Amino acid sequence: MISYVFKASNFILVPLIFILFYFILLGPFKSSKTNITIANKNLSNEFIDLIPSDPKLIKNYLTSQGFIKYFNVQVGKENLIIDILIKKPIAKNINTNQIIFENNLIIQSNYFEEDFINKIKLIDITSKTLLIDSEFLNKLRNIKFFNKFTKIEFIDNRRYDLYLNDERKLMLPKVVDDEIINFLNDQYEIFINNNKFNNYMDLRNFYSDSIRMQ
Repeated sequence: MISYVFKASNFILVPLIFILFYFILLGPFKSSKTNITIANKNLSNEFIDLIPSDPKLIKNYLTSQGFIKYFNVQVGKENLIIDILIKKPIAKNINTNQIIFENNLIIQSNYFEEDFINKIKLIDITSKTLLIDSEFLNKLRNIKFFNKFTKIEFIDNRRYDLYLNDERKLMLPKVVDDEIINFLNDQYEIFINNNKFNNYMDLRNFYSDSIRMQ
């Protein structure tokens, strides 16, 4: 009789030990999963899924993402709210599915939502995503009608072509300085309405006083 009771108590005790082991040791791991809410609708789920759930790792991860200008992490009991501000992109390359930011930073477009990508007006049509020099970019931004350019292409690894929103092309020389920028600003109304400027304006020999239109 005693032997039967002992065996019965063992039969009950083993499952109890297993249950206690589960809740004591495994329970915290199960409940430690943190829900992450991103206060930015421009980031895709693919990028959000890469963010560590451990608050101690989040800061280092987000800091390493060069396209993030600012972020703030609010830690709750069971959730994290992350506010992320993205730097303004320069252009997008639809051939390589990449987004170009300043300082020659190139990021895969699948990190971003489609609406964010569609709002990037300047398209890099180079077969391989170009690296835009910061100094060159600042020169371009000094062109009064810079926002009228919709496409940019790097030619022969040494110069750029710019396309207006009506598909007319400006073929820039290898060196772009204040002289050519001032020329474009001063003469914009003249050449933009010139009947000879139907397809392109060739400025490759601008510093030799040669400008061709077609």
